[in-house]
Amino acid sequence: MTKLLDHWPDLVAHCGMLQPALRRHLRDSLPVSVSETVLEVGFDPEFAQEIEEVRAMDHGTLHTMFTQLLGRSVRLKFRVLDKPVTWSHVQAGDSGAEEPSFNPESAGTNPREWLKNQTVRRVLEVFNGELVDVQPAIPNEPQGETKDG
Repeated sequence: MTKLLDHWPDLVAHCGMLQPALRRHLRDSLPVSVSETVLEVGFDPEFAQEIEEVRAMDHGTLHTMFTQLLGRSVRLKFRVLDKPVTWSHVQAGDSGAEEPSFNPESAGTNPREWLKNQTVRRVLEVFNGELVDVQPAIPNEPQGETKDG
C-alpha cells in the first residue's frame, strides 16, 4: 500500500499520457486499500461524481497499469472518502511543515514558484484547477497622469 501511495502522483501523471481525461479526474483520488484481488480507490467527497466519469472513460487502462505495477491482476473498486484529497496541490517535499516565505516578485512568472504559495494551492484545490501559466504584472500608471492629458 505504501508503494501505491508514494507513487500515486506519478501514476496519475502516467494516466495523462495514456488517457488525458483520466488524469484530470484521478487528481482527486487516493489509493485506500489493496488486497490480493482488489484495489480500492477513494475520491474527494466534493468530486464524488468523478467516480462515474472514471468508470465511463476507463476501458482497461487502469486495470492494465495497476496489474503491471502490482504484479497481479486486481479489480478496481471506487468509493467516496470522508476527507478532501489534497496531494495534487502540494509540492513534493511539503509534509505539513511550516510554509516557506513566499515572495511574488521573486516568483515572477515561474508556475513552480507560485505553487509554493499555500493560498494558490488552496484556490487550485477548491476550483479543481491547474496552474498552467503566470502572466507578468501590469505596471501601475504613475499618480496624477492620465492618458487623455
